Amino acid sequence: MNLRIFVLSIGLVNIDTGKTMYDWSIYENGPGTVYLTNTGSLLYGSAGAGYLVIGDTYELRGNDSQRLLQRGKIIDTAPTTREAVLAMLKKNGYDCNPIKAFRKRAPGNKNLGLSYSIKGAEDLVA
Repeated sequence: MNLRIFVLSIGLVNIDTGKTMYDWSIYENGPGTVYLTNTGSLLYGSAGAGYLVIGDTYELRGNDSQRLLQRGKIIDTAPTTREAVLAMLKKNGYDCNPIKAFRKRAPGNKNLGLSYSIKGAEDLVA
């Protein structure tokens, strides 16, 4: 499905605690879903946001400005529990372990980009 998703940026999420740049955690807001995109972003949706499935293409738009933020594809999904999100990221080649002093990340590990909170979605008519 080709979707237009309206979002608000929540910054870089600390995967260990789930904290966003607004100091709330994606893990403490009850049942929800996290979607991983092919651009390295996480999309956070509350319990009623189960309208995205793996393989959907999308365009992200700012909720207030309607400005195009990115285009991409949903590659994986997980419920909003710490263990499930870490397992999903590890399966897709993301290293979420803290880096020890004077060490580098292993080659091939990816870093997450900005994350977004889903506010709404609509089908794009092709």
